[in-house]
Amino acid sequence: MFFSEKIKRYPHLVAFLREFDDQVLTRPIQQRQSGMITAGVIALAGLVVAIGPYALLLKIAAMVVVPVACTVAAKLYGENQKAISHPEYEPRLRAYRTVGSLRALLDKNRLHRDITEGTLTVLEATAQIRFEIRNLLDSAAWRRDDLPETYRRLRAQALDATDQAMIEAVSFLRPFVPEQVESRKVSDYVNEAVETFVFSGPKTVMPEPAFDEIRAIADKMLTLKEELIRAGEEVEAVTPEELRKKPVDLLDLTLSDLKHVRQAEEELREEL
Repeated sequence: MFFSEKIKRYPHLVAFLREFDDQVLTRPIQQRQSGMITAGVIALAGLVVAIGPYALLLKIAAMVVVPVACTVAAKLYGENQKAISHPEYEPRLRAYRTVGSLRALLDKNRLHRDITEGTLTVLEATAQIRFEIRNLLDSAAWRRDDLPETYRRLRAQALDATDQAMIEAVSFLRPFVPEQVESRKVSDYVNEAVETFVFSGPKTVMPEPAFDEIRAIADKMLTLKEELIRAGEEVEAVTPEELRKKPVDLLDLTLSDLKHVRQAEEELREEL
């Protein structure tokens, strides 16, 4: 169908939206909530047995079960409160939900209609850089058994930094995407067909939501990629003993810079 052809221009963005688990933050909390409910039911049942007209041994067993179940419920509650009160929880939750909303737009064939072409293009470029960085870090040079611990740590940090940077880039679209994504109406398909086949001349220039903010993250990720290429060449060229003596300050600085940019932009969004 010709409507789906447009989204094929953004393969790396589509792949990211398909693979990303936007429930990664909420799933553990929901699992702990289920555990709390189960423990509560067990404690209540034990209490009923303990005070009811049941055999003595059964009462004794219930009196053991009740405090254990209450302890488990309290522990799960404490873990949930700790997770929810973490300063990064709310910003990340909003960002992850934005990824989920964009995937819903993609599934309902609305992504190319609700998000402008320029913004999708810079998001695709960002997603492509992320893909290239992950490929670099998955190469034999970065996965060798004798890789020094410093480089193993940098590899893990770089993988996490690129994932979080991509999520941050997508999260800039939060004001422009609906939380509840509905299916497209037939009239919208008709309008798109008319725009494509009838009025195919110059289009009205529309503002590109969050283009500059996403571009800034893409530029930082590109710098990180270049530093990883340089570091990868060193990894391949020298022995582990020589690697341990080599400074990695520039790569560390690039990772720190990328994190700093994301934090500064998050603070800016909080102030707006």
